[in-house]
Amino acid sequence: PDSIIIVKSLKWPGAIAAAFGNKFLNVYCGWGFPTLQGRSYQPPPVPPIQTEWTPKEEEDEELIENEDIIIQPPVEEDEEEDA
Repeated sequence: PDSIIIVKSLKWPGAIAAAFGNKFLNVYCGWGFPTLQGRSYQPPPVPPIQTEWTPKEEEDEELIENEDIIIQPPVEEDEEEDA
């Protein structure tokens, strides 16, 4: 065999098969949906990026962060075993 045969699927966009002699390869890179009425599946568009939060201009108070509350875990005393 002196040539490579390549076949593309019309039912599954992204499915390709190639053969050279008795060696062959099947590759699929797609969305997992068959062609619908001649159109390929396209995922829905990504929603717009939200704007960054800004404080209301009406508020005169500044944002104040509370102090962190640190609770120390209880310390367990090791019991010494008599040997």
